[in-house]
Amino acid sequence: MKKRFKPILINAIIFITAVVLFAIFRPYFHILFGSYLKVPFYYHILIFLASYFIVVLLHELAHAVAFLIKGIKPKMILVLMFLFYKDTRWHLKINPKLMVLGGGMVMPNFQAIQSQKDIDYLKKATAFSLITAPTFTVVFASLLLLTNLIFFYDTPLTVFAFYIALFSAFFTYTSTLSAQGIYGDFVAHKRINTDPMFALSIVTQFVDDLNPFLIDEMRKRLFEHIPSDFSIHLLNFYQVLLNKGIYEDSEIDELLLEKTRVLAKSSVIGRRIARQYQQPLILQQAILYLYRCQEYELVDRLMVLFEAELDRVKTKQPVKQYYMKQTNHLLNRIDASEYLNDTRPFHLGLMDLIVSNIPEYQADEKAHLKPIERFEKKEMIHLDNEELM
Repeated sequence: MKKRFKPILINAIIFITAVVLFAIFRPYFHILFGSYLKVPFYYHILIFLASYFIVVLLHELAHAVAFLIKGIKPKMILVLMFLFYKDTRWHLKINPKLMVLGGGMVMPNFQAIQSQKDIDYLKKATAFSLITAPTFTVVFASLLLLTNLIFFYDTPLTVFAFYIALFSAFFTYTSTLSAQGIYGDFVAHKRINTDPMFALSIVTQFVDDLNPFLIDEMRKRLFEHIPSDFSIHLLNFYQVLLNKGIYEDSEIDELLLEKTRVLAKSSVIGRRIARQYQQPLILQQAILYLYRCQEYELVDRLMVLFEAELDRVKTKQPVKQYYMKQTNHLLNRIDASEYLNDTRPFHLGLMDLIVSNIPEYQADEKAHLKPIERFEKKEMIHLDNEELM
């Protein structure tokens, strides 16, 4: 048989097979679609929304259970606009703005990291959680749909099973995607097993106790690169170190200061960070650290870029006003205490929006509204032709 006739024959066989199967199972399909169509349209809407919520809920619970299996307790579970968080006990907070995420997330409570062994264990636990949730979602939806098609095809449960399968397929597909520092479960699972930088970045996001070991691990990776080569993961480390330098350190971190100087002197690097990674607020942190180190000329230079980037991202005027007043207040240029205490903080990133609903983080935000105290500059002392710091 000539090759050009093979596709025609294969398509003909498939078509004939489909016609025969349809003829045999026509009564079954008639009942199946009939049970689907006899449900009123307004019930379809309710079942549609309920199915969406159930799929997200089961997906996030699968993440949480996977962490529990590894001995790690969750401290926050987000399902659409419902946020469950734990301090001494579990609480529920409802915020419709969280719907912008379109799904949910689980924040595990990682204990202090003391060694590379701890990092490796938390990396494996995170990878296990990442692969468990989408796998469970697919298996659950498939079993539910199969059971319905075999035993309950003549009941309204058909509608429920269909929408569950639809949303499960959708979330499975999105688990293969990534964009702007947001990674689907399958993508994150692969990267956490193959990219040590990515793994450390993910792990450090969920650690509250930044002990010297973890700080040194981040510093080593950060200072191997110049600011123009900072990836999104290096920027995570940079933000952590800046935050520590602004609010906790008692003396200047010279390496951190040098990286920040390079950033402030190059508007190209500053714009790249603010635009490519959608993180204009990292410019604010750099400004505050430079101010604390008494680098006033660079502070003024970076303030111009920061204001321009707030304009560029098309923030609403109240948002821009809040960040400009907040920055000038922290720089001791104005006293905006009353305004900042009476105004609800604005958030430009999804993660900030999520954690801002947790009291623990709200308290941190309030504590960081005090004007920055500058480092004391050590002067050169000349003694017997020797210079001592």
